[in-house]
Amino acid sequence: MNPQGGTPRRPRLTHKAEKILRALLEHPTHERAATLSATTIWRYLKKPKFRRALADARHEIFSQTMARLQQGSALATSTLFRVMSDNAASPASRVRAAVSVINQGIQTTQMEDFEVRLLELEKSSGRQVPRPPKRDQPPGPSADLKKAA
Repeated sequence: MNPQGGTPRRPRLTHKAEKILRALLEHPTHERAATLSATTIWRYLKKPKFRRALADARHEIFSQTMARLQQGSALATSTLFRVMSDNAASPASRVRAAVSVINQGIQTTQMEDFEVRLLELEKSSGRQVPRPPKRDQPPGPSADLKKAA
């Protein structure tokens, strides 16, 4: 967060609004974030520009969190496979690891299918929306999507 103003994504806010924004992001409840009165926080939350800035800041934080989780996904996958194939592990642990691997495979397949279908719909309607490239992938559709087109 830039106290001097907004980011390319987030609107420019006053110093006081930035202070309230930071407090709301750092504390789970408005009461605990109350470096100012609850009424002042409530008034700011009624302003569309402030609500947009808060939503954008939360989205940015969530996006960074997801990026960190993605960085650990290879290790998590290795751990699941190791537990799943470890005869010394309890049967319950092995089953949970196997179910997790299967569920993640299903979710990944569903997301890839959804992405292909969405791109086909956008293409047929003439309203293709540009998407940011996936991490560690060059700009443009993925190789799987190029085959589907």
